[in-house]
Amino acid sequence: MTTSTQPLFIRNGNAVINASAATTLTHNGDFTLLLDAKCKKVAFEQGESSVALFDRVKKVIKPHEKYALKLENGGFIDARVISTVFVSPKTENLVVV
Repeated sequence: MTTSTQPLFIRNGNAVINASAATTLTHNGDFTLLLDAKCKKVAFEQGESSVALFDRVKKVIKPHEKYALKLENGGFIDARVISTVFVSPKTENLVVV
């Protein structure tokens, strides 16, 4: 589980969710995605507001010391939820599933 110093409640559509339940935090420029320890979506944000959400969440939620793969942009992936990793033949990007 991630180490969070405090709960972080964010608006997600009509609901308010606790983002500190996330163990994976990714941002690719177009969207921010938060996943929990069972790889279920905690939050997904697209557009300009996704950058603000990413910056807010990465200040509060810290990656797990043993299991997190830390990304260059400050995001992280919980390695325990990864089932497949491959290079996309179309984009040549690394894809983590």
